Amino acid sequence: MGFHFAIIGAGLTGTAMIVQLFEILKKHTDATWLTESEFKISIFEREPDFGPGFPHSPKNVMPFHITNMCAEEMSIHPENPYHFQDWVTKNRPTLEFRFPDLLGYEYAWGKCSHYPRTIFGEYLKETFQNTISELRKIGVAITASSQTEVLDIKVKTDKLRLTVKYLPSGEIKKVTADRAILATGHWHHRDEKSQHLLSPWPAKKLDQIVPKKATVAIIGSSLSAIEVLLTLTAGSRFIQSKSGGFEFEPVLPNRRFVLYSRRGLLPKVRGKTGAYQNQFLTATRFNQLRYEKGEKLSLFDIFSLLNADLENAYVRKMDWQRILKPSDEFTKNLEKYLKDAINGDGADGEIIWQTVLYQFFDHIRDAYLSLPNKARYDFEKHYTSLFFTHAATQPIVNAQKLLALLKTGLVSVKKLGHDYHLEWNKKDGCWIFDYKNQFGDRVVTIYKYVVDARGQTKRIDKDPSPLTQNLIRRQLIMNQHVGKYNTGSVWIDPGTHHPMKKSASNKPIPNKRLYAVGAMTRGQIINASMARGIVASTARVATDIAKSIIGRL
Repeated sequence: MGFHFAIIGAGLTGTAMIVQLFEILKKHTDATWLTESEFKISIFEREPDFGPGFPHSPKNVMPFHITNMCAEEMSIHPENPYHFQDWVTKNRPTLEFRFPDLLGYEYAWGKCSHYPRTIFGEYLKETFQNTISELRKIGVAITASSQTEVLDIKVKTDKLRLTVKYLPSGEIKKVTADRAILATGHWHHRDEKSQHLLSPWPAKKLDQIVPKKATVAIIGSSLSAIEVLLTLTAGSRFIQSKSGGFEFEPVLPNRRFVLYSRRGLLPKVRGKTGAYQNQFLTATRFNQLRYEKGEKLSLFDIFSLLNADLENAYVRKMDWQRILKPSDEFTKNLEKYLKDAINGDGADGEIIWQTVLYQFFDHIRDAYLSLPNKARYDFEKHYTSLFFTHAATQPIVNAQKLLALLKTGLVSVKKLGHDYHLEWNKKDGCWIFDYKNQFGDRVVTIYKYVVDARGQTKRIDKDPSPLTQNLIRRQLIMNQHVGKYNTGSVWIDPGTHHPMKKSASNKPIPNKRLYAVGAMTRGQIINASMARGIVASTARVATDIAKSIIGRL
């Protein structure tokens, strides 16, 4: 009567998975019960370490790459939002001894603290190991295999058959499981053209590839693009100025940079949140609206709730034209963002729009999923960049460094618009940017070094891993494609996180033996890559697994 659960990937998502499962099991079981049920967990991770995954590994990031979200938003214990922050405080002496230079890059503003990504990786490492120990104490038979890749999954009667490769030896084994979760995290697709686009990661490798005198084109102007700038200026210094910001002291010869994006939007800067309580953009009001509108729910309906709260909080009309289309004075815009973050635009030094928006963050997932396909298509096409400009804010310290670079003239920002062409010239070994500027004039620019900082593609078919390609080929997972709206990500039932598969009658049905959580679901789960979003998703899977175990007794 045993039950075997396989977790494929042990980064942030895999770690959150075992934490959520433990939290449920410890409330309803004891060691005798679980031992008798023969509940087994097998965890497979490609990398040598469990926990950090790709974004928080010292192999990929450098000390000045800090978390963009506040520490209080990165706990993987949902009942304790300060778990990560408390862990840093408790372990500070040990961290300072092990990483003497790392904590010098931490940054705090108000109640919001940002730490080097490697510190968060250490938190995930320890949390993973502690949770493994706790699961064993309550009777779960658990094994964790590092440097191990799952190559394929087949369905055999009522079981899953995993093909597993142990990377150091090349040995291949078959493992049988009842259920499995795809928690493989980020990937980097590589088609013929993208072979010539430089990746932001690993950061040290990027710094080695790009010559010191090069002019570098960076595709994107969001958080990843700013991290590329920090990587490629690592040999220089940012000196604290008397005004409280930074001045950039380059080491000659230095690189020059051009940030290219469709709209030229720079991320807003994280400031303090205030005491204002939403009256309109609340879960209660939204659910009422969803009930009343049904399939006729539109982006404008949700926008109306946001606008009502903003006008109520600011006590004035909102200038949406200015918000939707900020000027091309990028340096002045960033100065304004920084001023608001430091001083606030409210009476108590808070940013009012941020106070309003962040209160609804735990409901963003459901709000997005509630939109009809056409509304989601319109959001993706016209408003995604604007939303994440406000939702995925940058820490003050990173904005100050970006401002210093803009003021030196080493960094400029260009709008590509929607009518642009990017072509690899194989003969000359360079990229050609062909677009129209704000005056409608055609501009053609050539670069040898181009870094793609747009983040991971949503198209799951671009994931080069053998496992993903085999699952697509076997139609055990599908790209989400509903009418005109095609995200390209894994199509899941958002209530359970079961991926959709093709039935015998060629219709999409949930694959109830698999789950998919994390980056591969970004087309449906708007906060799929954020810690809070991953915790919410793995909690749903943990609940389903716990019910399955109980049903077996």
